[in-house]
Amino acid sequence: MRVRGLVRALRRRVGRVLEIPDRRRSRRFEHVVEVEVRGETLRMVAPTRRLRRGMRRLADQEPETRRWIDEIPCDGSAVLWDVGANVGVFSMYAAARGLRVVAVEPAPQNLLLLALNVAKNRCGDRVTLLPTALGEISGVAEMNLSSHEFGSAHHGFGTTETFRGKPTPAALSRFRLAGISIDDAVSTLGLPAPTHIKIDVDGIELMVLHGALTSLRQVAGACVELKHEEQIVGQIVAQLESVGLALVARSSRNGFFSR
Repeated sequence: MRVRGLVRALRRRVGRVLEIPDRRRSRRFEHVVEVEVRGETLRMVAPTRRLRRGMRRLADQEPETRRWIDEIPCDGSAVLWDVGANVGVFSMYAAARGLRVVAVEPAPQNLLLLALNVAKNRCGDRVTLLPTALGEISGVAEMNLSSHEFGSAHHGFGTTETFRGKPTPAALSRFRLAGISIDDAVSTLGLPAPTHIKIDVDGIELMVLHGALTSLRQVAGACVELKHEEQIVGQIVAQLESVGLALVARSSRNGFFSR
């Protein structure tokens, strides 16, 4: 009996030792950074030092984009689609202001933090997650991840086109992903149509716009990344002009369009 007791104690001790790495990994997701943005306090999960540093600089990043979100009316009628939401910085800010948000993010590691941030900020009643890529048409295509780091970007879906005049970064991993167009997401999934749309998808902005020709006719304002070669910028501007949206301002990163 004494031997059996020692064996059980040894098993418990070994089990606790083996569980330590798992506990350490899970505790990473308990790191929360509180960020003050124009009077709103966002609670953002940041499991890595790199992400924590980035979150602390958030208040100084993309002030034009934050001002654009501030101008969206909070009367219950507005729906912001945050396409390429990453870990949800702008989605959380918009939801904190009371806006309804559809947050689109296909990269699994970012989607995990995006879902955690929705919970931390208690905005699940205002934020709908669309956990896949958007494209010109609905269907299966190759998703290329340039990094597995939380908060990483420069991933690609269904294209090998250049990004900002340079070759698409080499994929660290690839997998087949079922994507959808915005128009199909609205018509078949029953998602609310956007009244405002923010698109930051590192190179396939034009493809996303091509898949939203019906929905864009009801959009009052758009914020689209324009850090591309000028030929692509011209095509993006022309596409939005064709549905009645004119370029009214441009920052170092984004173009702002209004009807």
